[in-house]
Amino acid sequence: MKNLFCSSQSLNNEASVEKCFVDRLLTDLGYADADIAYKTSLKEIKVGKGAKSELYKPDYMLLDRGVPVVVVDAKGPKEEINNWTLQCSSYCLEFNKKFDYNPVRYYVISNGFATSVFQWDKEEPLVTLKFADFEISSQAYKELKGLISKKSLSHLIEEERKESEQAVFVFDKVTLDELLGRFQKIHQYIWKKEKKKPSSVFEQLMKLVFVKIRKDKELHIKYGHPLKPLKLDVVFSVHWIDGQTQSENPINDILFRNLVNELEAEITAHRKKRIFETGEEINLAPDTIRWVVEQLEHVDLFGMEEDDVHGRMFESFLEATVRGKELGQFFTPRDIVRLMVALADISITKSHQDTVLDACCGSGGFLIQAMSSMIAKARGITGLSNTERRALERNIRDSCLFGIDAGSDPKIYRLARMNMYLHGDGGSNIYFADSLDKRIGMVGKPSIEYRQEIHELHDMLLKKKMRFEVILSNPPFSLKYSDDDRDQKEVMEQYDLFQLDGKIAKSLLSSVMFLERYKELVSENGRILAIIDESVLSGDSYHSIRNWIRKTFVIEGVISLPGDAFKRCAARVKTSILILRLKKEEEEQPDVFLAYAIRLGLERKIAKRIGVPVAELETDKETETVRILGAFLAFKNGESSRYVYPASAISDRLDVKFCIQDKGRKKPVWIRKGHKALAFKQILSVPIDRQVEVADDEEYQFLRVNYQGDVGDGDVIQGSDCAYSHLFRVKEWDILISNMGVGRGAIGIVPPYHEGKFVSNEYTILRAEGKEEAVYYSNLVRTKEILGDVLSTTTGMNRGRIDWDTIGNVEVPDYQRGDPQVSDLVSALENMWKSHATFTGIRYTYLDRTAKQLELNGADAQERWLGFKPPESTPYAANSLRVFKPS
Repeated sequence: MKNLFCSSQSLNNEASVEKCFVDRLLTDLGYADADIAYKTSLKEIKVGKGAKSELYKPDYMLLDRGVPVVVVDAKGPKEEINNWTLQCSSYCLEFNKKFDYNPVRYYVISNGFATSVFQWDKEEPLVTLKFADFEISSQAYKELKGLISKKSLSHLIEEERKESEQAVFVFDKVTLDELLGRFQKIHQYIWKKEKKKPSSVFEQLMKLVFVKIRKDKELHIKYGHPLKPLKLDVVFSVHWIDGQTQSENPINDILFRNLVNELEAEITAHRKKRIFETGEEINLAPDTIRWVVEQLEHVDLFGMEEDDVHGRMFESFLEATVRGKELGQFFTPRDIVRLMVALADISITKSHQDTVLDACCGSGGFLIQAMSSMIAKARGITGLSNTERRALERNIRDSCLFGIDAGSDPKIYRLARMNMYLHGDGGSNIYFADSLDKRIGMVGKPSIEYRQEIHELHDMLLKKKMRFEVILSNPPFSLKYSDDDRDQKEVMEQYDLFQLDGKIAKSLLSSVMFLERYKELVSENGRILAIIDESVLSGDSYHSIRNWIRKTFVIEGVISLPGDAFKRCAARVKTSILILRLKKEEEEQPDVFLAYAIRLGLERKIAKRIGVPVAELETDKETETVRILGAFLAFKNGESSRYVYPASAISDRLDVKFCIQDKGRKKPVWIRKGHKALAFKQILSVPIDRQVEVADDEEYQFLRVNYQGDVGDGDVIQGSDCAYSHLFRVKEWDILISNMGVGRGAIGIVPPYHEGKFVSNEYTILRAEGKEEAVYYSNLVRTKEILGDVLSTTTGMNRGRIDWDTIGNVEVPDYQRGDPQVSDLVSALENMWKSHATFTGIRYTYLDRTAKQLELNGADAQERWLGFKPPESTPYAANSLRVFKPS
């Protein structure tokens, strides 16, 4: 028997069914080789459920403009085709899941003698043909052609495509926190799937997001607000990717390549500086890019109503790329940025526009906020024609904003240029250079183009001696230049700070060097607003630096920032904003503005942890900003207020907590209540007989005090492993103060069951006259007012050590004996200690007995546990575990 394609005798196995029947059938249906994906090129997909799941792929996929539309599977002549419907339908299902519509419409199963066409999600076939039905005049064959021929499917798909593309593409409402969470997910996905270094993941994400924002911006230009584009116009979408037949990776090959080419033309015309290298690509697999597009396509990144949302997005990538204190050099909390820009009071008039510099610009946050403020002021100027206003705004964007950054891994200057470009530009004046090198230093390997950029910066700063009316900056907290490094020493030697008071510095903090650098870059009447760590403002070792600051600048203001403002950077850094201008010849320091913020820079989880209400946190931040800004502007206008202090207040230290000298401010209240104000050193004493020399062959049980004031066991350390030559033995009713943790309330009383244990010199042991005094004063020092008095005299930029000399001089209301509540507290404390001792004894007795009865703690159990246990968190932690001796 014969049909249109072959004789029945030629069909004897699956291979012959494919060659003699299916291949010829597909040709007759109008499919060329380019329209067919064969089994060897298809990916296996897991189909079925549970134990019955298996990897499977069909013999053919029929394509329409590169998109799969029909699955075809050939079987041997003796195979029952209905036994394969589950695999085929499951394959269609899993394949369609990758799209936002169902491209695969049908599947076909044939053994040569029986051929069925199924709709992909239906159990019953649409048509079934026998071997003899494949004839030109056969009605059944005509029906099959009407379903799956190239012509029929192309017409149907085109009609559905047109209908789909006329639908409105919906953008979801996404908060910034939700978006940042999504970016973290994307970062993790790429890192795991592509096995790239975090910095490389960061680079590729930057490119993708840049493309996305550009395309969203184009939609806004075309459709306006609210954004409701047609689906056919949304090109950063899975729908658009699936419709591209000329490229396997259209986001890279078409969108990103076009973007790079556009920017290249701008660079050639000297209108832009380079963001991407010539021929640069998104170095991610096509399916990875497609997945990222799927995560972001319904988010309007251009239209999100947040200040510098693009900077925040890029910073979220940085957060996954760079860890620890280094993050502080890349971004500053946005509310602090807004305050500093407002304090700078950037001048914009018809005839004059201030120039702004950030010489360690990171992602460009200060410059973007400055540009926003300057444009807003320009739009508020009356009497300008539309042409004049456009020219003024263009001048601000192109000629008033300057940034420099030396970060090279990742290349942060590219991030700043990109961010500025997305905000309407200003990125043409972002330079990649070491701004601390007064010779204008290059970073890394120079290209011809890079040399030209450095020459441009060199000409601007050194030859033309351009100076800036406003400098806004957050220099790196932890970066030091050292004379151990030849290149760094060469830079240090350019600075007056290198040799102060006849002493040559072995190292210099970059944040301090930036102050001298800005002295040379600020205009005669310009302003410098810089964030600096408070070790410089308060520490004894920086006394000569502070003298240099006072000699060089008029200190207009110091605003102390919360200690947790840079917690996001994993940095224990207490910082302040310095507001400076150049001191004129024979000019003396006038009154100074001193204030402190308690909410700026805080994130919700940190605020909650330290007791700052979070319900109205953002509103409270705005209120705090308005308060500080209003008071500073009033000060500039000559008005007096509680924030204005005489020059003498900053004659030594410059940290606000010390300079405002409000320690003991509650003394009048105490006196009115009948108390005396006494210094701790008048009330408490340091015992002198507790020091013990550490012996190598002894073990020492250490104690620790937590922030709640509880005294508990720390590590047990072998003397030979101990870092201290001497320890201090505690006694019952000692007051134990953690020198590192006292600022957070780490003060407690030693219970009797801890007597004889040890602390290092990181703790202070104190004795009170009696039990009531011990309870009263140990609780008093944990109150926020007294802790504030303690902290007001401390130095350093982080939590630091607070010794007895500092605490001992703090005054407190004296204890008046006979207070029944204090007496009750003493009784309650002793009862708690007794209960604890009783409970501990009973527990250990019970556990010892149970372990013996059930053989839970024998020598074999001990050895087994030692074989299985994970590493200890410290080298000595194993010694601090209570291990029952085997019976």
